[in-house]
Amino acid sequence: MVHPTKVETVQKLKEKFSKAKILVLTDFRGLTVEEISELRRELRKKNVEYRVVKNLLAKRALRENKQNPMEELFVGPTAIAFGYDDPVEPVKVLIEFQKKQEKLRLKGGMMEDELLDLKKLEEIARLPTIKELHSRLIGSLQSPISHLTWGLKSVILNLLLLLRAVSEKKEA
Repeated sequence: MVHPTKVETVQKLKEKFSKAKILVLTDFRGLTVEEISELRRELRKKNVEYRVVKNLLAKRALRENKQNPMEELFVGPTAIAFGYDDPVEPVKVLIEFQKKQEKLRLKGGMMEDELLDLKKLEEIARLPTIKELHSRLIGSLQSPISHLTWGLKSVILNLLLLLRAVSEKKEA
C-alpha cells in the first residue's frame, strides 16, 4: 500500500513540474547547510524554488505528467531548481554559484519537455535575461525618438542663430 504522504509529495511535484518553465537538476553532495541556504536565498531572489527530492517520487511525478522522465539524471542525491519566471535566471545563478562552490554539480535539466545537457545549460546561461531584453528593447525604441529630438533642436537652434545674424546685419 502506498503511503499517503508519498502520494501527496508526488502530487505537489506534478504541480511544480507543470508550472515550471525550466528544471535544473543538481547534485549537492559536499555542500554545507550554510552553503545550501545561501544558494536557496540567491535562487529565491529570482523566483526559483530549490528542493531536494526523492528520485523515485520525482520520476513518478514526471511520468504521470507525461513529461520526459530524465531517468538518467536521477542518480544519487538530487535537488531540483524550479524556475517559474525567466528560464535563464536559475541557470545563471546555479552556474555562478558553482564557480564559487565547486562541490555543486549540475546534472542537467528540462525546458519545454526538452532534455538539457550541461552544454545546453551553459549556452542558456550566456543568454540575456528577460529583464535585460526588455531594457534593450526600450533603449532601441527610445533611440530614434531621442535622435529626432536632438535633430529638431539642432534645426531650431540653427534657425535662431541665422535670424539673429540677419537682424544684426540689418541693424548695422
